[in-house]
Amino acid sequence: MIFYYKNDKILMFLRYITITMSNLKTTDKKILEKLFKMEGGYVLSFSDRTFGQFFKDECGIDVYDEKNGYDYLGTSKANRMRAVWAKEDDKTVGSIIVTLVEYAKTDLLTDGKEITSSEKELLEKAGLIGMNLLLSEFSANFRPEVQALKNKAQIIKDFNACDFQSKTTNEKIYILKVIYSYYQGILEAYYGSGLFFLTSGIDDLNDYFKILRKRMMEVVDSDKTFSEIKATKAYAGIVESITSLYSATDFFDGVWEDFTLPSIVSLREEIADKDLFGNNSEIHTVSTAVSVFFQAVDKEIDVMKRYLDQKTKNFNEQELPKYREQFNNVFNSGKEQVHKIQIVGMPDLTIKNTEDDFVAKGNKKIHLPKFKPTDWAKITIRFINERDVLITADKKQIQSDYESLGFADEKKKKPNTAWAFLFALSKSNGETITLPKPIPDTIRQHKLSIAQKLKAIFKNETDPFYDSTETQTYKIKIQLIPPQTDEEKDDKYGTQEYLKDTMTEEYEQ
Repeated sequence: MIFYYKNDKILMFLRYITITMSNLKTTDKKILEKLFKMEGGYVLSFSDRTFGQFFKDECGIDVYDEKNGYDYLGTSKANRMRAVWAKEDDKTVGSIIVTLVEYAKTDLLTDGKEITSSEKELLEKAGLIGMNLLLSEFSANFRPEVQALKNKAQIIKDFNACDFQSKTTNEKIYILKVIYSYYQGILEAYYGSGLFFLTSGIDDLNDYFKILRKRMMEVVDSDKTFSEIKATKAYAGIVESITSLYSATDFFDGVWEDFTLPSIVSLREEIADKDLFGNNSEIHTVSTAVSVFFQAVDKEIDVMKRYLDQKTKNFNEQELPKYREQFNNVFNSGKEQVHKIQIVGMPDLTIKNTEDDFVAKGNKKIHLPKFKPTDWAKITIRFINERDVLITADKKQIQSDYESLGFADEKKKKPNTAWAFLFALSKSNGETITLPKPIPDTIRQHKLSIAQKLKAIFKNETDPFYDSTETQTYKIKIQLIPPQTDEEKDDKYGTQEYLKDTMTEEYEQ
C-alpha cells in the first residue's frame, strides 16, 4: 500500500514493506556498505546515469521513477540502494549483490593497485551474502497450475506419496531411468570443476538428493528385474554409499576419474540396457507431483552451478595469477642456477624419437616422451636442476625438460606453477604436509594439473596420487628425486619459503 504526501516539490512515499522484503541482516548491510563505498551517498564509481542503467539492465528496475518509491529514504544513490534492499525480494537483491561484487572487483583491479587482504575478505563475504540470498529463493515461483505445491515440504510430501511399487515393471524401469538421470545430474553438478566442494549453503538440494536416493532404492528393491543392477559395484559405490552431498567429498576428491565417474557411467549403461530390452524404451506418464519435484531439483542445481562457476571464474582470474606470480620467483629470468650432480654408474643415454605422442596446448602441439602404459610405482623422475629431468620408466631412461613434458607457461616462456609444485614435491619425499579441510583451491589445482599431464605421458588413467581422504596430504606414487647439489646457499628462488608452507617436515631445515 502506498500513501502520497505532497508539500511543494517534495514527494515522499510512505509504504508498508511486507512480503517482498529481503532478508538482509544488519551485519550484512555493514559489509556491503563498506565494500560499495556508500558512506558519502555514492555507490562505487557509478554516476547517476550508469547507476540507473545498471538496475534497468540487471533486474528491470527504474530506481529514478518516483512512482516506484525508491527515494523514500533520500535521493542519493546510496539511499536508493538501501531502498532496493528493503523493498525487493531475496532473489532480486541477491542477484544485484553478486553482480555488484564483480563490479567492485573490476573497480579495484582497474585502479592498478594490488587488492589488499581486507578488500579480499570484504569481496568474499559480500559474494557469499549475495549467493545465500539466491540459494534461499529457489522454489518461490512455479507455474500457476502447481502453485499449491510450491512449498518445499509439500513438494517432498507429494513426491513421497507417489506409489511407485504398484507400477508395472515397464513403468518402474522408466521411473528408475528418469530418477537416475536427475541423481547423476546432481552428482556431476556438485563435482563441477573438481576445485570446490560445498559443505554448506545447499541444504535444500541436499534434502532433495536424499529423497531422490531413497525413492530410487525403493524402486530397485521392489522388483526382481533390478537384482543385477543392485548387485553391481557401481550401485554399491555411488548409491548405497553416498548418503549426503555433504559427505560426498570422500567419493569425489582424488577418486573421481578413477572410480566415481566410471561408476556413474557404468550404472547409467546398466539402466539404459534395462530400459532398451525390458521396456522397449517406452515413455510413461508421471504425476504432477513427480514433475514438480524434478523442477525443484533443476532449479537448485542451476543455482549451485552458477555459484560454482562464479567461484571458479574468480579463482582463475584473481587467485591463480597471484600464485603464478609467487611461483615465478622460483624461476627468475636471470642466470640459471648451476647444480653439481654426482651420479655413479649411470649408463649412457640413448635419445630416441619421442614425437609419436603429444598433447594440445592452445594451437600448439607439445610432443611427449614415448612410453608404454607404465605402473606408477615403476617410474622415477630425477630432477637434474629446476628445468631438466631424467625419467626412468618402461625399462629405459630419457632426459627431458619442463617444456617437453607440457609444463611451460607459454606467455612467460618459463615453467608453470604446476612444475614448481612437482619440483617442490621432489624435495619433500613426494608428499605435502597435512592440508586443512577443505584442501586449499590452489594446491588442488596444481595436483589436478600434474595428474593430467602424467596420465598423458605414461598412458596410465589411474590417479598418480594416493587417496588423500585418509592422510589429508597429497602424496605422489612416482619416485621423485631432487637435484643433488652442494650445500644450499641463500634462497635465491624463494623455494625454501614455499616448501616450508606446503611440504612435509622431512625437508624442513
